[in-house]
Amino acid sequence: MTQEKLSFARKWASQTRLLLWKSWLVAYRNRRGTAIQLLAPFFLILSLFVLQLGFSAQPDSYEVYEVIRDPSTNYFPSIPQCSTVNKNGTCWIFTYTPLGDPDVEAVVKLIRDKNIPPIPEDKVRGFADPESMDGFLFDQYNSTQGAYIFQFNSSVRQFDYILQMNGSNSYYYNEEVNHQEYIGVPMQFAVERAIFQHAGGASLNYGTVHMPHPEILTLSVIETQGPLWFFAAIMFNLVFGLGAIVTKKELKLRSIMQIM
Repeated sequence: MTQEKLSFARKWASQTRLLLWKSWLVAYRNRRGTAIQLLAPFFLILSLFVLQLGFSAQPDSYEVYEVIRDPSTNYFPSIPQCSTVNKNGTCWIFTYTPLGDPDVEAVVKLIRDKNIPPIPEDKVRGFADPESMDGFLFDQYNSTQGAYIFQFNSSVRQFDYILQMNGSNSYYYNEEVNHQEYIGVPMQFAVERAIFQHAGGASLNYGTVHMPHPEILTLSVIETQGPLWFFAAIMFNLVFGLGAIVTKKELKLRSIMQIM
């Protein structure tokens, strides 16, 4: 019985050695296919890690990955200096209507004086009515950053306004400039502060603050897609192995048919 086990072990070792040698010869002769089999799983896993690095490098999504316990208040900045220039080379920081109304002129002056730095008078342009201003903005596009349409009635203490601005974002050195945050919010805060001071002599100051929160989102490509990609890497070699087995069977079948 011991002799039979020893003979079986030697036979198994000999067959295994011959099969390994045969597989090595086949792989060596098909060097291109062997290189693809060895490198394809590596590149699949490398692509997965590159995707993870890409998601982690998004600056706009940092807040949702952080734990915010004691957020600080972000106060609104002043109205920026005019950076939009029309075809005539002129630019107004803002325009407004109606021109000549005492309450409107007082509010506009407060907006200019309270801004940091103060807005020069020649950088602001008034119009008699909204139609005149709209016609001017249509003809002189890119001539202003924003516009106010005031609807005041001091007898009933009504101080309404409409803010007009270009909602399309722009780009500066590949950085996106959100006009709503860069121009719209400062203009809204400036006019409301001026109306509060003009109507009731009160001061106004407010800002934004993030709601304290734990880590809201944990986006891990490796955790969500990793099993699928690892399975694909294994299946890639399995497909090559099955193809090699099928090819070998076909060659044997052809050899038998030639003998017959």
